[in-house]
Amino acid sequence: LEAGDLRGDWQQGIAGIRATLKEDSTFAMAWRKLAVYLNNTGAPKSEVSIANAAAFRFRERLADDEKGEVEAYYYREISTRKSVELYAAHPYLSQNNRGLALNALGEHAQAESVVIADIAKQESLGKKPIAQLYLNLVSSQLSLGHFDAARRSLEFVRREFPNSFGRYWVERWVAGAVGGLDSLAALAPAQAKLPLAITRAQASRIVANLAIACGQLRRSVELSRTASLVEDSAKYRSDPVGNAAHQIVASNGFRGTEAAGVRQLDSLVAANVGKKLPVLDLPDLAIAASYAQLGRAEKAKAILADFERAATREERLTRWGELQGARGELALAEGRTADAIVAFRTATYSDTGSVEPARSGRTDLQLARAFGKASQPDSALAHYEALRKPYEMILTAAANPAAIPIAARRLGELYEAKGDIANAIKNYEAFVKLWKDADAELQPQVTEIKNRIARLRAAEAKKR
Repeated sequence: LEAGDLRGDWQQGIAGIRATLKEDSTFAMAWRKLAVYLNNTGAPKSEVSIANAAAFRFRERLADDEKGEVEAYYYREISTRKSVELYAAHPYLSQNNRGLALNALGEHAQAESVVIADIAKQESLGKKPIAQLYLNLVSSQLSLGHFDAARRSLEFVRREFPNSFGRYWVERWVAGAVGGLDSLAALAPAQAKLPLAITRAQASRIVANLAIACGQLRRSVELSRTASLVEDSAKYRSDPVGNAAHQIVASNGFRGTEAAGVRQLDSLVAANVGKKLPVLDLPDLAIAASYAQLGRAEKAKAILADFERAATREERLTRWGELQGARGELALAEGRTADAIVAFRTATYSDTGSVEPARSGRTDLQLARAFGKASQPDSALAHYEALRKPYEMILTAAANPAAIPIAARRLGELYEAKGDIANAIKNYEAFVKLWKDADAELQPQVTEIKNRIARLRAAEAKKR
């Protein structure tokens, strides 16, 4: 625990806990902490679930306070909201996971208050607060726009947890939120060369994703292959099929070649038929969502039906955010915009299941697209604006990079339609800057937006 909690070296913590479990395989608190560290280091969901279930199974041996801790963490995996309630009902527990869950639900002010109070409580008891508390503190501070406070927290993390994986997460978050995508683009390649395997994996994926965001689609393919190799080597959130599916959707969506995207997705699926993975680790929901986005609702529906038949209740709850997102994409592809909006909202803003984090960029893009199709431009605009907030843009670069240029362009179009020329030009210019070095085949789109900017400026000049 000293390695994992006090130094932030979760991999060393895992090694120590596994050694302990060889001595006592019914040690519930060891299983719980193993689940925590496996989750923090990006292990497959099935491995996290096995450890979490073992802790829950052996909890009856524990004293009431430890039993409460195991139960609260167990429910975190299948119900984000219930885990908030359980941690709040047991104030003697570390409130780190309560803060994490509140951030996921988009309740950042409350998350910040909870984490600050818990840090103060630990210090008053003469204990060193765990590294994870400061990660959640910085996340809530950046979400609230408290950039100076986030910088101070980063300096504390650098000083107190200099060799932790979390330090490099926080450095990326703060650099990107304060300095924008250019700062993140400068930092990520350097982090991709660091000794820590998990940091290399995270940074390599961001480098690949930034190429997608910048319209450098050909370059992104090679960078994504490299990132997948690094992720596989580090055993960090390795999902080459899911990542490839998202890339197919993004690249063909930008090019307007959805039919070609379907063929590429068919080839990807055919190349991976027969590979056996636990339900929690399958790329099936990503594939279903991708087919729906490319206009093949019938294929998406079949894959979703297969998942519903194969998954247990607990598996559906664990993959809740992803499942609701796929259901929403299917509804959108079938023209059921009201159902799509409900599903996308339920992915994040739900009292059921493990939700899609509010600031990952996925839910806001999905809702923006759905409201656009439902002819509700003001609601679409609000969600596209959320994607342009500094911290959300950085998290979007890690999870859903295509959303970044889509948001800039669509905001320009929506503001232009409203007659808000200043904001239209501002967002069009952000798009042009982002795609200034995009692939040649995408440059006609850049030229089109430049022409719009010139036309709008000329029209405004005539009014003076």
